[in-house]
Amino acid sequence: MPMTYAQLVAAVQDYTQNTFDTTTINTMIKQAEQRIYNTVQIANLRKNVTGVLSTGNKYLACPEDFLSTYSLAIYPYNATTATGTSGQKTIVVASTTGIAVGQQVTGTNIGTNAMVRSINSTTITLTVANSGTVNGAVVFQGDYLYLLNKDVNFVREAYPLSAEVAEPKHYAIFGPQSANVNELSFILGPTPNANYYAELHDHHMAGR
Repeated sequence: MPMTYAQLVAAVQDYTQNTFDTTTINTMIKQAEQRIYNTVQIANLRKNVTGVLSTGNKYLACPEDFLSTYSLAIYPYNATTATGTSGQKTIVVASTTGIAVGQQVTGTNIGTNAMVRSINSTTITLTVANSGTVNGAVVFQGDYLYLLNKDVNFVREAYPLSAEVAEPKHYAIFGPQSANVNELSFILGPTPNANYYAELHDHHMAGR
C-alpha cells in the first residue's frame, strides 16, 4: 500500500528521532527521490551516444550526463569516394585504405545492405547491384567489437606504450579531462590503429 506524504514525514521523524520544518523535510524527500532515480537502472535512464576514435589517440570523452557504462563498442569505418554503374555490382574507389571483405557499404545509389565481397586493386565487388549511378562519397563500416571494461592500472600495464597501435580491446574510466576537470574520459588499450566509431550504451543523469 502506497505511503502518504504525512506518513512519510512521520516515518522520517520517528526514524531520526527529530522534528523537521516543512522546507527541510521537503528538501530531504526531493534529494532522496533524485538519488533513487539516478541509482535505480530503469530503462528511461539508458541511452546510446556515438563518438569518434582517431588513429593514435587513446582517449575518448564521456558524455556530460554520464553516470555508468552498460557497454562500449567500436567499429571501423572508412570514408572515400567511388564511381559505379547502375545495375552493376562493382565500384571503383579512390582509396582502399581500411576497406576489408565483409564490411557494409553505404552511399548514394549503393544497393540496400550492400557488403564487400572482394577487393581487386581499387575495384570493389559488392554483394548487391548499384541502384543507380554511383559518383560521390561512400562509407565502409566493419563489425561491432564490444570492449572489455578494466581498471586504468590494467590498461597502463598491458599497453604501456601509446605509440604501439592496434585494434582496441579494453577500456577504463580515466580521470577528469584536462580541458574540463568536472568531466571524465575513457582510456583505451591498445591505442587505436585506425579511425573507429564508438557507440556507448550508458546510464545517464536525470534532468541533463
